[in-house]
Amino acid sequence: MPCFGTRERDVVRFDAKGHPFTFRRRLAGKVLRELFTLLWAISPLRPVLRRWWPPMRQRVRSWQFRLHPADNITDRVMWVRNQPPELASIARLTLLIEGKRALVFDLGANTGVYTLALATSSGPGSRLVAFEPNPSMAQRLRTNLALNGLTDRVQVEQVALAAAAGDAVLHLDAYNLGASSLHHRQGAGLPGTIPVVTRRLADFLPPATDWPYDTFVVKADIEGYEDAVFAPFLAAVPPKFLPDAILLETALAHRWQTDIRETLRTHGYTPTFEGDDGNTLFLRRPLTL
Repeated sequence: MPCFGTRERDVVRFDAKGHPFTFRRRLAGKVLRELFTLLWAISPLRPVLRRWWPPMRQRVRSWQFRLHPADNITDRVMWVRNQPPELASIARLTLLIEGKRALVFDLGANTGVYTLALATSSGPGSRLVAFEPNPSMAQRLRTNLALNGLTDRVQVEQVALAAAAGDAVLHLDAYNLGASSLHHRQGAGLPGTIPVVTRRLADFLPPATDWPYDTFVVKADIEGYEDAVFAPFLAAVPPKFLPDAILLETALAHRWQTDIRETLRTHGYTPTFEGDDGNTLFLRRPLTL
């Protein structure tokens, strides 16, 4: 099972050629992180950092990442704090699928923190699909999968999930690309949009006649668009093929037009974990945690 350690001595960093840093260079890296944190606290300097601060390659416990701390909060947490964000939620999902032949959907995969943990925890014969509509973020996800030898284990879908197949506009958050959303928002950090392809979540289910999985788990962090995806999905999918567990970002429930938590309850889901990371875990049948 993956171990989510946070100790500085457990973190190994690499240079651009993949060689481990010496103690002196690791100390320099720590000073660099402190400098970044200090400069980032000065708001007028953020556009400069975002433009010029280079990506950093880092290994935390079992995984290697190429991190972009200047424009993505997930990467910033990984680099500055030496730990992935949302550790409690990650741990619960990995326990659900550990060693099992699992079907896993990662909605809003970002740079792959959940994807890497789930891919290394699931058993032989599992299928993992990571959805990331932003081309830049999808490429970063593919890079991190390649760094960990997981390219063949994870299917990356560069699409936005929605109620119907078609086209949409993704509103970018310049200072946190992971917070980009199909919802229109305004703010200093939201300078642009990009066109994206939309698909229905149900389109990615395997045929009903070919269902070899022990468990089906979905993680959804799509910036307040969860209701638009899950309402039609729950209505269209036969009960026997619904996910056994759904980890849902509920911190942005105020953006929903429908409280999907109530819809989940009508389909037999029970909230079993509400973390301080803004996520809620719903289980449809008893599973070992």
